[in-house]
Amino acid sequence: PVPAAFVEADSPKLGVDTINFAFDDEWVLSPSVTPEITTVGATAQRRFPAVHLRACVSRRPIFILLNVAAPSSIISILSLTTYFVPPEDTADRLNLSITILLTAVA
Repeated sequence: PVPAAFVEADSPKLGVDTINFAFDDEWVLSPSVTPEITTVGATAQRRFPAVHLRACVSRRPIFILLNVAAPSSIISILSLTTYFVPPEDTADRLNLSITILLTAVA
């Protein structure tokens, strides 16, 4: 094995390209990256140099509200429409209930 070591630069200019980030509608990606130079290995005799890069990523709550909570709420409110079908039309009530249930599961 050849010994190797990482050398830190005086002022590393690390960053993340947030312009081409594909999931920017769901996630907020911080443009800064924090490097940490360390060693990894299975035993004390077999250690290898490594660099851990840390980037801050946070989820936008509006994404979950618009894509999960709002449709679920609307489907739940639609389940109340089965009470407006006359009680004599059992088949139609059951058909509407099953349709709403399958819509909620899908």
